[in-house]
Amino acid sequence: MSHKEKKKEFVAAGAPDFAMLNVKELEAFLKIDQKTIYRYVSLGLIPYVRIQSNIRFVKQQIVGWIEEQNFRPNSQIPTNQSKR
Repeated sequence: MSHKEKKKEFVAAGAPDFAMLNVKELEAFLKIDQKTIYRYVSLGLIPYVRIQSNIRFVKQQIVGWIEEQNFRPNSQIPTNQSKR
């Protein structure tokens, strides 16, 4: 089986998307300053991959991280109205 055929089989099998972003690309994607991204990395707040001295971000993991950060207000808002 050739390399191309193996790659097609791998993609057809539902292989995960490992699209990688560098800090500059993540800055544009999240609209967050690079300094903030590096701070998140140093604090362990954002998922990342270290390849020797390079920091990369798996786009699919970043999307999942964003979903985890998403705040959804409580749908049942208590009322302070007392019945008289």
